This record gives sequence, structure tokens and C-alpha cells, in this order.
Amino acid sequence: MSDFKFNSQNDHKREFQLASGYISETEILFENENITVKVHARGHVEFFDSCGKLLADVDLASQEGGREVYMDIVCDKEDDHIILQFPEYKWIDNYPNCDSENDRWDTIIIGNITVKFDVSTNEVSVL
Repeated sequence: MSDFKFNSQNDHKREFQLASGYISETEILFENENITVKVHARGHVEFFDSCGKLLADVDLASQEGGREVYMDIVCDKEDDHIILQFPEYKWIDNYPNCDSENDRWDTIIIGNITVKFDVSTNEVSVL
């Protein structure tokens, strides 16, 4: 599991690389809100309070192409909402115009899936 901290007083739109290999869970502590977010690379997101009680969870549509996992996340705080943005990638196969597997695949971001968690009501929405 990868662990990160996000301090909404000091951090603005901070990007993290998600654990998406053998270990596929990333934990992010939102310090000022006392909320821990667990993100599974296949798109399951859970929100916990400081006592470890599950407040809300949501499943995102699977990423298409490549390893079919989410690789990055952008965290932000807006009013009483924790904002998580998951970039959606399009995978481009460069075969046969590549030298090896190292340069066979390219990605481009084609959009974002945004998850909003309301800290005061514990409601989660996907945009």
C-alpha cells in the first residue's frame, strides 16, 4: 500500500501516482478533515473517518486499455468537498514503429473522472 498526506491549507491540486502493480491500494490522509481515502487501482474508492469507520464508497468504471487500472490521482479541497480527479488515458500502440517494449506504448489524457466527497454530509458523487 502507498501512503500519502494532503494538507488542504498548504496543498493545492496535488498529484499522486497510484499503486497499480502487485500492490494496488493507495491510502491518502486528508489531515485537516480527518478523512482517509483508500483508492484501489481498478476504481474502488473508500472514505473513512479518523476512527476507521467507512463513511462512503464508490466504484468507478474500469480504465480501458493498457493494464486497465488508474495510474494517477489529483487531490484538491474545495469548500466542504474533497475532490479527486482520475485522468482517463487512451493507449497508443506504436508497433511496428518502436525499438522495443520500452517505447511501444504511449498514453494521452482524454478526460477526467471527478469524485466529490462532501465532508459535512458524507455524500459522494461522480462527475
